[in-house]
Amino acid sequence: MRTSAKVTISGAVLFVVSLVLGVGGTIMGMIRSFNSVAESGTSSSQELAESISNSFISTAVGIPFALIGLGLLVGGLIVLCVRKPKADVAEQSA
Repeated sequence: MRTSAKVTISGAVLFVVSLVLGVGGTIMGMIRSFNSVAESGTSSSQELAESISNSFISTAVGIPFALIGLGLLVGGLIVLCVRKPKADVAEQSA
């Protein structure tokens, strides 16, 4: 397998996994924060805002990794599409 194909696959995996974990962590945090408000029966906006801001930490961590994965994915695809296979290059020079 060519190196550019490996880079493309690893970039795609990093992109998808970091997005799913980041957004999934945020969703789970939001569910936990609203459940805690529902269980306590009080609607303290300070506590709710604090727990919601804590739930966004996973997204803040996941987005940079997703951008790195997207860069690897796009870069690998460009190299795969632009670079000619070695067999074609050898035939053209003969």
